Amino acid sequence: MKEIKNFKSALRAASHETANYMTGHLRAEAEASGWPDNITRRMRIDGSFKVHVHDSHKAEVHNLEYGTPDTQPTAAIRRFNNRTHESEKFLAGRLSKLMGEI
Repeated sequence: MKEIKNFKSALRAASHETANYMTGHLRAEAEASGWPDNITRRMRIDGSFKVHVHDSHKAEVHNLEYGTPDTQPTAAIRRFNNRTHESEKFLAGRLSKLMGEI
């Protein structure tokens, strides 16, 4: 039973590190798309690997992501969500390293 606990601990730690890694990539994608700094700084990837946007910015993020009648969309979140290869590789590497340390 101890091995399962260690695997769960390693998976939890690797997931947390991966969410932080992904947050950096998400913010970089939004910045490259011209999103305002006050929004990009408050975006993050949560523990379920989902994009979290601060409640006060949800309407503006929706307009940036999907556009409005007057502005073109700058789909930073959708582009980010379609590029998961690096994050998957990071998670696998971190989990492998942590399992080796157990």
